[in-house]
Amino acid sequence: MSPRTRIGIHRTAFVSLCLTPTLLLVGWIAYGAPQRSASVDKSLWEEELSWILGLDVRLEGVEQPQLGRTVLYGVTISDPEWGPMARIRAIELARTEQGVAIVASQPEFQADRLPQLCEIVHDRFLRTRRASDLPVHFLAGEVTLAVESNDPLERPRSMTLTDFDLWIAGGEAGPQLSTEFRLASAPDAQPVQFRVVRKNQLDAPPATWWSFDTRPNSDLEATPLPCWLLSQLIPSLSDLGADCHFAGNCHGEKTAAGWDGKLVGRFHDVDLLQLMAQRRPRGISGRAELELIAELNAGRVVYARGLLDAPGGTIRGDLVDAAIEHLPIKLSPTANRPPGDLWRYRRLAVEFDMNRDGVKLTGWCDTLGDTLLEGETGPLLVREHGAHSPLLDSTRTPVLNLVRALLPPTAAQIPAARDVESLLAVLPLPPPTSSQATVEGEAPSATLRPN
Repeated sequence: MSPRTRIGIHRTAFVSLCLTPTLLLVGWIAYGAPQRSASVDKSLWEEELSWILGLDVRLEGVEQPQLGRTVLYGVTISDPEWGPMARIRAIELARTEQGVAIVASQPEFQADRLPQLCEIVHDRFLRTRRASDLPVHFLAGEVTLAVESNDPLERPRSMTLTDFDLWIAGGEAGPQLSTEFRLASAPDAQPVQFRVVRKNQLDAPPATWWSFDTRPNSDLEATPLPCWLLSQLIPSLSDLGADCHFAGNCHGEKTAAGWDGKLVGRFHDVDLLQLMAQRRPRGISGRAELELIAELNAGRVVYARGLLDAPGGTIRGDLVDAAIEHLPIKLSPTANRPPGDLWRYRRLAVEFDMNRDGVKLTGWCDTLGDTLLEGETGPLLVREHGAHSPLLDSTRTPVLNLVRALLPPTAAQIPAARDVESLLAVLPLPPPTSSQATVEGEAPSATLRPN
């Protein structure tokens, strides 16, 4: 056998017995390792995200296209008690010089779970944030918020936010969250801004300051937000009706005693029938515009001024009689009572100014400020001049009289009734009178006189 033949045999044996099996083994490892690694990474990511959020997080897949960049697919976030809260088609995570960047694709959130989500973000990203933590930047081209109703008569609601941009970072006053977005239904309108500051470094005790503004640029038209969405965070706004929108700004700080803050804005399309449904059912109907400036302290209104203007509707006679009985209002001399119990009005326009000294009402149906309610043939309800109380400004009436006018007679006489409680809990308290004052350092006393 020639040397050339022996060399060929040796090469063939080396390739078939050594090189080929080695290449097959390396190929098998290269093919199987990413799948096993992805499986491990997926479970680790689920465990880590669930721990960070305090919720149940499930993923359909994980990819790491390059070092420092991770993509999570099919992200589902749920709460053991509340159920599904959010679903996101994909999340891309990257670490940049500005901090941690999170880009979400097609996120969908349950709007009726917003209180729980806000609480989680507040407690886990603001209250526990350290100055050394990297800023977090969350971006999404579109965010869908939806509410599914169990009532077959109530239609499900949803809305889409666009250009959603959120930052969580440190600040001089403390950790803060700031976000802005637009409504898909008004793409050319200016963005809505929302801000939260956790003042846990300079103030004692710690507190959280909230604000949102639908008109950050006063030279441009405001972007109205639907009250059905805001009512997920402030339930009382649901009384304004399903089609009501708010445009303006508000800010406040939640304390142990309640909210301190201020609201300035306009409520569009207030449903008066819905607003009075829990107080005097079917008492008044119509759609109104409400301009409002209000200040709160410890959860109670200390000052409110505004204008309620409705272009037409109906009002029940017992509500008219209650207004005449308890407020400085009288029936116009030219008004005629309708044959039934239902009055039709052409315009309801009332300016109100309320503080602890009482409420002042002014009509806007005429230039004199006298007519509050106007019918087809002329004034129906007008101000009664000269009414005054020695304890109040001569132009004001006690806030309790307003409560008596709005509620049915039986409810207004029972302070423990739910309707009365909902109003008296937030309306201004009158100043103490001399008979209510006690000598400093002396405990108040009472005498029981049986009948």
